[in-house]
Amino acid sequence: ENYVAKDFQFDEKESTTTIRLYDRDFKLVRELGVHKEAGGVSKLNLVAEYYSVRVSEDNIFLVDSGMETTVTVYGSNGDKRREVRLPLPPMEMTAALKEAIIKPVKENPEMKSRWAAFESRLAFPDHTPGLDYFDVQEGKFAARTYRYRGDAVEFVIFDMQGRELKRLFLPNTGRPSNGVLFCFFQGRFYYLKENLDEEAWELHSEKIW
Repeated sequence: ENYVAKDFQFDEKESTTTIRLYDRDFKLVRELGVHKEAGGVSKLNLVAEYYSVRVSEDNIFLVDSGMETTVTVYGSNGDKRREVRLPLPPMEMTAALKEAIIKPVKENPEMKSRWAAFESRLAFPDHTPGLDYFDVQEGKFAARTYRYRGDAVEFVIFDMQGRELKRLFLPNTGRPSNGVLFCFFQGRFYYLKENLDEEAWELHSEKIW
């Protein structure tokens, strides 16, 4: 019966992410959390700390991932229920890891003419957060890490208590928001892949659980 919203604010020095809960008339119920991070509009950090929210049934999951990864579980009215820590340590930012992160962007045909200007604005921290994507599906947590294997990237599946169920490498569709071309549904991983020869998009899927 309520709504959850994620609000972004930027200036030259920092970015602020705020998670708010509203009632059905869009009146503020409460603020669930605020996250501030250095680096504003002048730099593009492709490896920013992860602070986001997911909703499943009558639970709200607020995910905060930097040097540690914590999932705070709230009820539908914003009452805090519990906290779950996920064993996802950050990784050192190496030159090879930088290349792996920017590869899908760099190889995008639409970026060829703009790549030099885009690259000059990139900024990388010393370490990655523990994850850069989080979802809740069918009583499981799905987290994407910064480990690569060729053109694949690692996902870790946990139960609701934070116990690891499975690690697997799945096709890498890119990290920027317009590159998250995948989802989990009914135990399968669905993703879109562009076929440049036929100028079409293909939908693929793999069974996960």
